[in-house]
Amino acid sequence: YYITATTKAQMETLLKQGVIQMELFTERLCEIEHDGIRYTLRKNPVKAKEIENNRNGKIEKIRKITDQRNLYLSEHPKADVSTDIAVVNEGIKKLKVSGFTFIDATDRVLAVNIDEKAMKEESLLDGCYVIRSNLPVDQGSMEIIHQRYKDLANVEWAVRTMKSDTIESRPVLVRKQPRTYA
Repeated sequence: YYITATTKAQMETLLKQGVIQMELFTERLCEIEHDGIRYTLRKNPVKAKEIENNRNGKIEKIRKITDQRNLYLSEHPKADVSTDIAVVNEGIKKLKVSGFTFIDATDRVLAVNIDEKAMKEESLLDGCYVIRSNLPVDQGSMEIIHQRYKDLANVEWAVRTMKSDTIESRPVLVRKQPRTYA
C-alpha cells in the first residue's frame, strides 16, 4: 500500500477528468474513491494566503523594476525602450509570473498590466492538496491516511536535519586488502 501526494499538474488532470471538483476543497477533509484509488482532498487556508502574498510580492517586485526602468528612460532620452521592456520581461520570466503579467509601453513609459482572469485561474489551486492512496477503507480512514502523510513530513524534516552540517562526520575511505600491504 502507498500514501503519496499529487502534483498540481495531476490535480488539474483529475479536475479535467471530473474525478474531483473544486467545491470539495474545504478546510475539512473530503474523500473520493475512483478506480480503487482513494483521494483525500483539503484546502489549507494558511498556505493559500501564503501563496497569495508571495504572488503579490512578485508583482510588486515587477512594478518596482518597471519604475526603475521608467526613471532610467526619463533621464536618458536616447535609451532604447525595447531594451527596458526586455529587462522587465526577464524579471517577469525569472519570477514566473508570465502567465498573467505583461508590459505595455506608451510614449516611453512602461506599465505593468495584470490579466485578472488568468491570475484567478492561476490561484485556483492555492493551498489545495490531494493525497492519493490505495489503502482499503477497512484498514484506514481518511483521517488516518492524512495523519500518516503529515507524519511523513516530520520524517523528511528529520532526515534533512540529520544531513545538515550539524553532524560532524567525514567519509571513511575504504581500502582494498591487497593495496594495504607493501
